[in-house]
Amino acid sequence: RDYWRRLEGEADQVSVAMPVWLPATVSGRLELNGRPEAMAMTGRLHVLRGRYSQNVDLERSLVEFRRQLAAPRAYDKEGERLRMEVQLVLDGDTRIENDLMRGTVRGEVTVTGTAAAMGFIGSVAFAEGSRAFFRGNEFDLTHAVVDFTERDRLAVALDVHGQAQVREYEVFMHLFGPFADPQ
Repeated sequence: RDYWRRLEGEADQVSVAMPVWLPATVSGRLELNGRPEAMAMTGRLHVLRGRYSQNVDLERSLVEFRRQLAAPRAYDKEGERLRMEVQLVLDGDTRIENDLMRGTVRGEVTVTGTAAAMGFIGSVAFAEGSRAFFRGNEFDLTHAVVDFTERDRLAVALDVHGQAQVREYEVFMHLFGPFADPQ
């Protein structure tokens, strides 16, 4: 028989860690519709609290990110069973605190695609008072936006402005472009 299923639920201050290195507390609504071989997950979750504290090591990460983009992945049909369209609203105490950045993040990102080809659409911005760290220098961020641009993979575009005092020089920084090849 052809069974159609619908499961919906509300979350109120639920702790999650998906992935394990990104703990958060969320509230909102999720809905799962379809048959076991073809499901769709939709919903809207507010991130009340979240912390990303994993160190980045920017220069090494860029090399590894480029290498990962070139590496082919085996197709997994099982990963196509679940299609997603879940909005994540970062409007609570959501922070990044690592070797590269420190600050509060606000914005909306939609998780899209499938488990085999997950993507993200939307943008997040760092709040006033956020800081970036590079080669021993601390930059006050005057503008920092991260755009997620692909529905079926992780693709990030950066637009970051900052300034730092280095000895007697005032240094202005503008980092922009795709994360894999920033300018």
